[in-house]
Amino acid sequence: MAVAALILTDGLGEYGRRTPGIGETVLAGLTLTERAVLAAHRSGLDRIYIAGELLPDEDVLDRLRGRGLSIVCSAGHQRPFSAAPSDAALLVLPVVTLVEPSAIAALVERVRLSAGEAALVVDPRPEARHRFLRVENGRVRALMADGNAAATGLALLTKEAVDLVRDAPSGWAAWRRLARATTLRAVDVKPRFCRRLCDDKDRAELERAYIRHSNGGDNESFFTKQIRRVSVPLTRQLVRLPVTANHVTMAGLALSAAAGAAFATGGYWAALGGAACYYASTVLDCSDGEVARAKYCESSFGCWLETAADYASYVFAWAGITIAALRANPHSVYSQAALIALVSSLLMFAFTAYLRHRIARTNPGQMDDAVAATLAAHGPVHRFSGWARQWIKRSTLAHLLVVLALIGQLKVILFLWAFGASAALLLGLVVHRVLVSRVRVAGWRGVSAGGATFHA
Repeated sequence: MAVAALILTDGLGEYGRRTPGIGETVLAGLTLTERAVLAAHRSGLDRIYIAGELLPDEDVLDRLRGRGLSIVCSAGHQRPFSAAPSDAALLVLPVVTLVEPSAIAALVERVRLSAGEAALVVDPRPEARHRFLRVENGRVRALMADGNAAATGLALLTKEAVDLVRDAPSGWAAWRRLARATTLRAVDVKPRFCRRLCDDKDRAELERAYIRHSNGGDNESFFTKQIRRVSVPLTRQLVRLPVTANHVTMAGLALSAAAGAAFATGGYWAALGGAACYYASTVLDCSDGEVARAKYCESSFGCWLETAADYASYVFAWAGITIAALRANPHSVYSQAALIALVSSLLMFAFTAYLRHRIARTNPGQMDDAVAATLAAHGPVHRFSGWARQWIKRSTLAHLLVVLALIGQLKVILFLWAFGASAALLLGLVVHRVLVSRVRVAGWRGVSAGGATFHA
């Protein structure tokens, strides 16, 4: 079915109160209005309407035009649903609802509504604030009650349901009317992210949670989670600055080069300084993706740049440690381990680049998640490969370098490296056929040639 998106800039209008201007609140580098519009667009919706007492200013509209969006703006707050088209179902998204695009796509694609029905995404978590919905048997039975769920505000309405609420003065009034007059389904989109900003006090926590979730959440490895403890607070500061994800990538590349130079110098303190630089570069390696997702500025070029910088960081570390080991003893067994590590790593880099191009060229940034999900869904060898690949990630290497540098045994990493890269290449070849035939990565919606904004 055809679906249009309606962005409510005044929020839900709970308890008869509106919050004009809430859409100009900045969260993770974007105003709430920009974030809502871009989330709807990235989910696959091209017809976007903005309604409310206070519409986006020209700076915001210019930024949205620059991303190639066509938007219809409707001033006035008495009847925000009057701006909705009459020939399509309606996705309602108040600006106070922070949602990832995949949650919107799942709601539109998977919820099947009969004529006149609507669906409201609810937050059933016990710790959710404002649990004023009573949900029974998958339906919203009462609002403004001592309930068991909170309203996120994200909703899907059939054309007939839109007609029922076209003169409603707010989102909250619309949900109340739909609960009384027809079927208002209660939908939970977890594990996808969809939560409501209740007031300014919980903005920082919501920002942290969104950045963390959009970059892996609880599905990441132990060592990556430790890196995120540093990268997420850093990203919250970076998104407030006029920097791009590519700037962060290049800064991380410079730090990894500095780490390699420090390793090559030799000596305990140089090794420790190099390990610290490499750890910092790994933090930036996480932050570049966090910045890109938070600001909706992902690109294929950015992903390939990040991939090249990631591979280069391994080479810098290997070269520095190898140079130091050979300077200490040119004929030691470490030279053989270094050679095996180099050859295996280069082959693994080429193999991974081939896979990324083969199975994820339309959206290279999503390859890791797609590969992990595919491996987890197959046999024991594939599941073992999914577990083992966590041990060759950059986050694991960063922690190993710090530990070995602290105990003065940095060159031992060459043996671990030789074994890990060789084993990873072998396992990759074993599961290659399944990955090529089963991994599916949907193309992301990039910037089109131009955009326009209309005021109604």
